[in-house]
Amino acid sequence: AVEILEIDGLVQINMCGPYNAIRFRKPTTIQIGAPHPVSSELQLMVDAHTAHTGSIRLVDPNGALAAEWISVSLPEGLSTITLPLGNISAGMYIVEVHTSIGGVFTVPVVVLP
Repeated sequence: AVEILEIDGLVQINMCGPYNAIRFRKPTTIQIGAPHPVSSELQLMVDAHTAHTGSIRLVDPNGALAAEWISVSLPEGLSTITLPLGNISAGMYIVEVHTSIGGVFTVPVVVLP
């Protein structure tokens, strides 16, 4: 028999007795919040299994840095992070989130004038 449990943010799969357990940590997920496309600010919806920090970069399709936010708090659970876009030119960008626990996320975003 196979038993699947979620314990403290970990997914545990028990197979063939208690000695063969596989444990996976629930991953942090990040997505663009509404509205999308964006204009004056960017909202990121974050679901983190544990509190940590991250740096967020906004890069254009050629890899040039358009904006950067350092030491952004990523609280445990579901949260919304609002980032002001200032004078970012209209166009297509990639949001890169680098977390302090080793995760890297990339999400495309369109910025309107």
